[in-house]
Amino acid sequence: MKRILFVTIHFREYIDRIKKAIETEMDSKVDIIFCDYENYWKNWVIMRSIGKENAKKINQRNQNKHFSKIPDNYYDYIFVLVGRGLDCKSFGNFMKHQKKAKKILYLWDDIKRVDEYKDLKDYFDDIVSFDVYDCEKFNIRYVPVFFCDEYRYNGEVKDIDFSCVGGRHTYRESLLANIQKEFPKDKYNWYVLLSVSIFRYIYIYILTKLLQGKTNDFIEYKELGISDAAQISKRSKIVIDMPHLSQKGASTRTIESLAAHAKIVTTNNAISRYDFYDPNNICVIDVNDPVIPDKFLYSEYVEPDENIVEKYSLNHWVKAIFDNTED
Repeated sequence: MKRILFVTIHFREYIDRIKKAIETEMDSKVDIIFCDYENYWKNWVIMRSIGKENAKKINQRNQNKHFSKIPDNYYDYIFVLVGRGLDCKSFGNFMKHQKKAKKILYLWDDIKRVDEYKDLKDYFDDIVSFDVYDCEKFNIRYVPVFFCDEYRYNGEVKDIDFSCVGGRHTYRESLLANIQKEFPKDKYNWYVLLSVSIFRYIYIYILTKLLQGKTNDFIEYKELGISDAAQISKRSKIVIDMPHLSQKGASTRTIESLAAHAKIVTTNNAISRYDFYDPNNICVIDVNDPVIPDKFLYSEYVEPDENIVEKYSLNHWVKAIFDNTED
């Protein structure tokens, strides 16, 4: 049985799903080291309490403690997801003593948003990215993101016209408000949940309701688990996808919508490069002027090729990442 070290940031239930898929597909035992705090607000509280630099030093010491306990040449693979928050000095010293391991970095974010990349890249045998543009620019390998099995469409009734489930960031709130002006809730069935921490929720509530006299029903302090979010996608006729404006790689929400047989309205104008792109099922909108044509809204969904859909499953993702490094 292979030994694999999985070094990662926290990403809700997805990390546990990835771990289990690697263990199954690679016949392996996977250990995990996290290189960030469990959530944004824990990180925020620590930084405000003891200062950013002190918080960074504590994180570095914790990582060094974990890495220093691992025997030389212990792992067959070292798999790093994103690398943000990783202490490059401790990690670099650790990597020197794992000479037999095949070392893989998967970038689930734009390279320009991963400050550690320039210091980490030389430690790896294989660098993989979800962003086809970064792959072309930096000559690295391309593997898109995946969907979990819960998102596979099983004939669920499509009783939600528009849905969007995700975190609240940048322009999402204002864009959703603009789309709802054209497709109001009294005529269309909406499900929208933009999650924030309980502290942020209270702050927004005070700002919008008590100070401005209005409410915003987009914002919740809860997050949906994978199973619940998948049910929403499978019941949705249209899923609204709003990645960071600089992002070119297809988002997890896009891939999950593909599996859920939901149409996609997205601000990602690079989506036409993907093999599942079909203008009947995918509509690209302008952030500042979101227009969804009636033809797209009311046309029948075109069933995707199941061979293409399967290519974006979690098990296939694991195989695509690790098979390239097999002996």
